[in-house]
Amino acid sequence: MPSLFVFLVAYAGIGGQSAGTIDGQIQKMLAADHEVHEVTLDRAARKALVDDGTGAADLIRAAGAKALVAGVVVRSGKKAVLKVVVYDAGGAMVELVELPFGKKKTKKLGKSDLESLRESIGPTLSELTRPPPAPEPVVADVAADAEAPAVEATAPAGPRAPRDPMVWVSAGIGMQTRTFHPGPTMTRGYRATPVPGAQLGVLVRPIRYAEIGGELERTLTMSSDVDGESVPSSILGWQAVAAARLPVGPLALAAIGGLGGREFVIDSVDPAPTPDGHYLYALVGGRVAARLGSRIELRAFAAFQPVIGGDDTMAEDPARSGIEVGGALEVSATKWLFVVGEGGYQRFTWTLDDGSATDTYASGTVSVGARY
Repeated sequence: MPSLFVFLVAYAGIGGQSAGTIDGQIQKMLAADHEVHEVTLDRAARKALVDDGTGAADLIRAAGAKALVAGVVVRSGKKAVLKVVVYDAGGAMVELVELPFGKKKTKKLGKSDLESLRESIGPTLSELTRPPPAPEPVVADVAADAEAPAVEATAPAGPRAPRDPMVWVSAGIGMQTRTFHPGPTMTRGYRATPVPGAQLGVLVRPIRYAEIGGELERTLTMSSDVDGESVPSSILGWQAVAAARLPVGPLALAAIGGLGGREFVIDSVDPAPTPDGHYLYALVGGRVAARLGSRIELRAFAAFQPVIGGDDTMAEDPARSGIEVGGALEVSATKWLFVVGEGGYQRFTWTLDDGSATDTYASGTVSVGARY
């Protein structure tokens, strides 16, 4: 049951063809964070309300609410679109969301669509329904009785901000490769054909505006030619990151920071300089995610990665820094399961007095994951 101290949101329902299930989903979503007062309107009145706000102020005033939510499902061509509007206490429109959610005959919103809608209108409703500031403590007049205890009156605390905890876990396989151009160094160059690799990932979103996560990838089998001899070798990479998110309708922007490591090792006793690479780096960058309908999400990211540690094979210690870019396509198979294809490119540059060397890593992975 909603707290009695959560201010009212008037809800005029979702109109349109086959909108009954969606109407119930949205009412339940609103009721999870607010005390909802249901307003009954006929088809024409709701259409006028959604189109131009006709009657919004009167409805809000009659309900004693701080905000009004209404919407309509529009089915045209081959797709279905949900249009939702939010009005403030004065009857002015303060939010308009148009959310494609599937094919023309789709009768319910997917979990990702509900999450996107909540992220779009939730902050607005929280602001409109925010309780007034607590009054200054009032101390009872005890002049007539010096022995009487002082009495303080304070307003009750307002509602907690809505939370959106989720966890993602994924595992996948793909291909990895490495190319090293030694430049003026005496280290051997290296170029590998793509080899099989595996990837594990975990992501935790304790609230809708923040995430923490980690990723580990490693080659499964790899060997390198050293002076005509096949020698075992490997590529390893890991990252631990935190992100601050900003949902904006179907988009989600994020600022990312963290630490990572990249290693390339040839298991050789050859004393000559090998093209081994060991990097410990900081990470600062950004990510943008775009939701396409109820099941598909596109993501792209870029990061600057200054190297802060790790061994190298040079007598002269070069300055080293990296960049990384990548993208992903995630497709929800069910409410809980998803498949994601990812690609990434990482480049480290060694800067020396007489030139530079480059060390690049590329990978592509297909993973299966679960979320809760």
